[in-house]
Order: sequence, then structure tokens, then C-alpha cells
Amino acid sequence: MDVVVTRAERSDFLEIAALDRTGWAKNRNADYVADGEHVWRHWVDYALTFVARAPGGALLGFVITFPTIKPRYYYLHKLLLAEGCRGKGVGGALLEPVCMLFDKKAITVELTTDTNNMPMHNLIARFGFHEDRLEKGYYRENEDRLVFIRKPKTETAA
Repeated sequence: MDVVVTRAERSDFLEIAALDRTGWAKNRNADYVADGEHVWRHWVDYALTFVARAPGGALLGFVITFPTIKPRYYYLHKLLLAEGCRGKGVGGALLEPVCMLFDKKAITVELTTDTNNMPMHNLIARFGFHEDRLEKGYYRENEDRLVFIRKPKTETAA
């Protein structure tokens, strides 16, 4: 699948929020509201947010990550793909520039994912994330999350 990945712009935030609502509706705990337009407006302006679009302009997915209070430590908040885009290289296309930037700036990144989200587990493993721990009751009593960490790749002396 042809994909063009660019840094998200202010004009993207409503479309991203719409995809967020659609994608979140498939979550097994979808009774709770996804992030709204307000927060997406700020994330596009102030966080590290990339979008993947088809050559014709359709939004295929996004990734958002932002710094934490720990020095050189980011949190990857979401990587979400439009319906029909899984397994077609879109997720990898989104993670590649993010991980390259983290490596260049020597940044460690953390994320959480549902314990049964095997497509995500497999994708992030290809980019050097490793399972750090299981957090039982992460959101609510019945919502456990796996925490994954990715340390920056460093060049080794030859």
C-alpha cells in the first residue's frame, strides 16, 4: 500500500479525532469516550504527531507521542489505523520516523497496550520495544495493560 507520512498539521486535528472515535469504538472497553477535538487540537500543535495518508489524501492512521517529566523519556500515547489498513505497512510507516527521531535524540519511549492486542505486540517488537511489565487494573479493575519500553539504538564502535 502506498503511504505518505508527514508531521500532522493543525488542519488535521478534526479528521484525526474522527478516526480516533471510530477506532476507539472497536475497543473492547468502548463505553468510555475517546479523546475529543479539544485535546487533539493541542496534540497536533504541541506533541509529536504524525499522520499517514494515501496518495489521494485519505487519512490512513496516526501516531502521537509526547515528552514526559523524565528527561529524554517520551510516552507513545496512540497508534491508530483506519479500517482495512492493518497488515499493510501503515503502522510501520508511522513508527519508522518516530523511532528514528528517538534514536537520533537518544530518547527512551514507553507505551501500554491491551494484553490481547497481538498485532500491536508484533509491530512494536519489530521496532525494538520489549515488554517491561503487566499492570493489572490499569484503567479499571477489568482493564489490564502491558507496558512496553524502547531504548534508543546507539551506534557501536567498530
